Amino acid sequence: MRYLAGALFFAIAVLVLLSLPPAATLAQEAPPGSYLQSCRDVRVDRVALFAFCRDNEGRWRAAELYDWRECGGDIANVDGELRCERRGRRLYPYGPYVLTCRDIRRRGDHLDAVCEAPDGRWRRTTLHDIDGCTGPIVNDGGELACSRGGMLPRGPYLESCRQIYLRGPVLRAFCLRSDGRWVWTALEGWERCRERIVNVDGQLRCAREDVDRDRDRDRDRDRDRDREERLPPGDYTLTCRNVSIEHGRLRAECQTRRGRWVWTELDDVYRCRGPVSNVDGQLSCPR
Repeated sequence: MRYLAGALFFAIAVLVLLSLPPAATLAQEAPPGSYLQSCRDVRVDRVALFAFCRDNEGRWRAAELYDWRECGGDIANVDGELRCERRGRRLYPYGPYVLTCRDIRRRGDHLDAVCEAPDGRWRRTTLHDIDGCTGPIVNDGGELACSRGGMLPRGPYLESCRQIYLRGPVLRAFCLRSDGRWVWTALEGWERCRERIVNVDGQLRCAREDVDRDRDRDRDRDRDRDREERLPPGDYTLTCRNVSIEHGRLRAECQTRRGRWVWTELDDVYRCRGPVSNVDGQLSCPR
């Protein structure tokens, strides 16, 4: 009787384990490709591949590749952007909108979808003349949008912003805040900006180089002086929990690629020169 009870318990346990999602779905392995030689902080989910990649000028840029499973060959870093050759033909164009849109359908030169708005509601939206898009299609506040011409302006904001597009005289982007959250922001009249465009805590700004230097100097001075215990920016907040900071030491319980949670620490986070990331359960940042 004891044997039968044990066997029944084992069978039930196996069924439960089989019904759970595999660890790989919780923290997937980064797909192979030459991009790994010049990209860091790689993160993968069901639809998209995210990373920070070096451009031709040696600067780090927030890069993304959607529907990466459809890549038929090498995934490469092309001037700070992730690119690949696709397999077969797709019924609708690629773009970050696929993360937050559903019921996607193409009608000739029109794209229909139901997209999630900031308030959590789903809205039906249509983007016309999609063949005229010169950049990725995005979901901006529940509406499909894309750039219609011109090159994106250069600037340090490219290091911590993504889903960037131009809406006439307005530069729109999804940018990283100091608390680790990503938010939409806009810069009107960007073409009149004679200085560098920067991301200041999730807001696009046009800043003079001397202002940038003063800001960086003041920031470093404040860090050394009072060390306000604020969490550093970075996408580690997406896969880490129980995050705390004390005397410049960042401590958290982070998820590994196999889905396990492990404790990790990062000393002197105020000396980080870029966002903090979770690399297979270990906190890391560029120095």
